[in-house]
Amino acid sequence: SDLETQLGAMLERIDVIGGVFDCAGKATRLKEIEDEQLQSDFWNDQQAAQQKIKEMNTLRATLDLWNPLSQRAKD
Repeated sequence: SDLETQLGAMLERIDVIGGVFDCAGKATRLKEIEDEQLQSDFWNDQQAAQQKIKEMNTLRATLDLWNPLSQRAKD
């Protein structure tokens, strides 16, 4: 039906937008930093650790915003 066609087109655009934001890459990077944070020497270089925490918070905020929007559109 026309509605199904429009919905399919909208979902494709959402996937493209997600790709532009590289959500998969952001999720992978977030996991990498979380894993690094578990290492005993993570805080040895405090400046680098703080930068990674800042990056982690930015990644998490982006994903926390995008993921629910994407899921609601698909539901």
